[in-house]
Amino acid sequence: GTTNFQYAWQGHSYYFDLDAIRKPHTSDGEYRNKLRAGKEKYTGKGAWSIHEFGSTSVFSMGSSIHPKGKNPGDLWRIPTMPFPGAHFATFPPKLIEPIIKAGSPRWICSKCGKPRERITEPTPEYAKKLGKSVHNHKDDLKRGMRYDKVCNAEYVTTGWSDCGCGEFWEPSVVLDPFGGSGTVGKVARRLGRRFIIIEIKPEYAEMARQRVRGKYKPTPPGVVSLTQIMEAEK
Repeated sequence: GTTNFQYAWQGHSYYFDLDAIRKPHTSDGEYRNKLRAGKEKYTGKGAWSIHEFGSTSVFSMGSSIHPKGKNPGDLWRIPTMPFPGAHFATFPPKLIEPIIKAGSPRWICSKCGKPRERITEPTPEYAKKLGKSVHNHKDDLKRGMRYDKVCNAEYVTTGWSDCGCGEFWEPSVVLDPFGGSGTVGKVARRLGRRFIIIEIKPEYAEMARQRVRGKYKPTPPGVVSLTQIMEAEK
C-alpha cells in the first residue's frame, strides 16, 4: 500500500532556553572551581595539582563552571508519583516540567508568532577573557598555566528579544498529541503556557479535562512589559 506522511517540523531554528533548566552544581565541583581560581585553600594531604582533580578543556580555555548551574544532561533521575485515576501509563509532572520550560517560550508575538527569547551578555570580568587562553603572554609556555586568572564563564540575562511587530505578547502553545491523563496540560497551565491535548479515548479525555480544569485567567490583550516577562522567567 501507499504510505503518506508529512513532517510537522521543517526547520532548524528551534527554541531552546538552557538557562531556564540549569541544575545546581555539586559541592565538589564548586570546590574545584574555587581552588583553580585561587579563592579556596586546599585542605587535603600533600600538594595538589590540576591533574589531581582532573583538568578539562573548559578549564584550560580560561573559564570555569557556570555559576547559575550545570546542563541537566541526558540522564534525569525523577521519582515516580502515584496517580489515583484509572490510567496506567502516567508520568510525574516533574518529568515534563523542564521540557516545557526549555522547549517552549513563555511569550510569543500575537501577530507573527515569534518567541520572545532571552538575551544574554558576558559579565565584564568574563568579557575580558574571551578570545584568550590561560596562556596569554609571549613566553607563556615557560610560565605554565595561569589558574589564578580563571574566572567563571558567566553570561547574564540583560533582556528579552522583540520581533518589532508592536503587538501584544501572549503565552505560547504546548501540543500533546497523546493527551492521556492530561499531565502535560496541567503542567503547561501552571507554567503559564496555553495547551492543546489530543486523546482518542473519551474516558481519558474527560479525565484530562477534569484534571486540568481550574481557575485559569488567560493573559488579557495589551502590551506585556519587560518587567513582567523577566519576573515570569525567574
